[in-house]
Amino acid sequence: MNESVIYRVNVNPFFGSLIQQSFAKGYNQDKVSVLLLDLVLPIIFYAPIRSKLMNITSNKLLSDLIKENEIDFLGLQERVWEMKKISRQVLIILHNEKKAVIGSNVVFTSFINYDDYNTDMKGYLRAAYYLGLVFTKEEFSEIFKKLKVIP
Repeated sequence: MNESVIYRVNVNPFFGSLIQQSFAKGYNQDKVSVLLLDLVLPIIFYAPIRSKLMNITSNKLLSDLIKENEIDFLGLQERVWEMKKISRQVLIILHNEKKAVIGSNVVFTSFINYDDYNTDMKGYLRAAYYLGLVFTKEEFSEIFKKLKVIP
């Protein structure tokens, strides 16, 4: 199968909406910044980082994750810019399906449990959940500084 076809099947806003819901469950805050959500898909869809997130413990810190996998985080800024349009489409889907209320921040009204999904999807959703846990332990601005990303 053509690589661009595989990319379009995997990177679609409906699947992205599940990933964002799983992230929000792990993040466990009342509100999530739209800028923070812009980081989720580029991180989760990048296989080297996703595989690390699928196997971390809940007490892992972002600085430790970056230090142990510094090479994998190179190019994150470019991936964030490339996927911004899809991230916005995900927000529209979440709003239209009444799973989130969108303003200056996003308030999720529905969450998912990654264990309820098949093995193929479960890896992505588990990684998103643990990314949320890791981000919860950091100040908002520190996340961008540590990842060296301009929102």
